Amino acid sequence: MPTPEARCTLRDVQLTSAVIAPGLLASKPKPTATDKSAAAKAAQAEAHADLDASLRFECDQPAALRGVDVRLLRAFGGLRQIDAAVIGLRTQRGSRLTPQRALLSW
Repeated sequence: MPTPEARCTLRDVQLTSAVIAPGLLASKPKPTATDKSAAAKAAQAEAHADLDASLRFECDQPAALRGVDVRLLRAFGGLRQIDAAVIGLRTQRGSRLTPQRALLSW
């Protein structure tokens, strides 16, 4: 979650993965047996499954935005790390987040 003082609203989420069927990433359709089978086969072929996520926020007070607390690491115990990138008007940087260090700040 973004810095509360910035009063941000999530506007867009894009999820992509080479090993997760698109139907499983979308909130609309239920996965079919074919989707599950393809995802299972791809997962077996890979040692790990990458998930690329792009989140776009609009903030009422962008100057107050100092970071994002990435709660996925606490919500999903199997996640070991997230390689994150921030691209803003005055900032571009990357960071490796872990359950012990889940705050992406700038």
